[in-house]
Amino acid sequence: TVGPERLLIQPSFDNKRGFFERVDAVLQNDAFMHPQGISYASNVIAYDPEKALKGKESGAVVFKEGEKALKFLNNPRNRPWIQKDPRMCITLKTWLPLLDAPPAAVFSYRHPLEVAKSMEKRDGATVFPISRGLRLWIVYNMRAIQNSENLCRVMTSNESLMTDTKK
Repeated sequence: TVGPERLLIQPSFDNKRGFFERVDAVLQNDAFMHPQGISYASNVIAYDPEKALKGKESGAVVFKEGEKALKFLNNPRNRPWIQKDPRMCITLKTWLPLLDAPPAAVFSYRHPLEVAKSMEKRDGATVFPISRGLRLWIVYNMRAIQNSENLCRVMTSNESLMTDTKK
């Protein structure tokens, strides 16, 4: 389960089917990244999970949204749960010590050019040229593999997952 629909990012012009991403986890991922000068689309290679955890412990990183997310993720009645946010590729090592049990990871591969073209279409070629989208794809996929290394991990393609979403 991903939780109640009201807690998910709602469909929009660039994703009419919806994102299936928990708002609290997305906002917390942004809060982990921001003090390090990182956003979902810039400088992600420099993310330091230890620095984010220390920031959380010292109060330098606000953890209000994270508390909401952990209340859901650590509740045994919600298992198995799904946490879908691309930022998790980057921040996963920050979340792992906060979880009661290690999660299994489903790594969904999406063709890099498909991702880059989607970002270019959404944000425009001047803001998000194909080359920037491709570089970002490399970093996200590299970190997803590195950060989920010791977890139970299943790999599949985005195409396979999206073939019949009613199944």
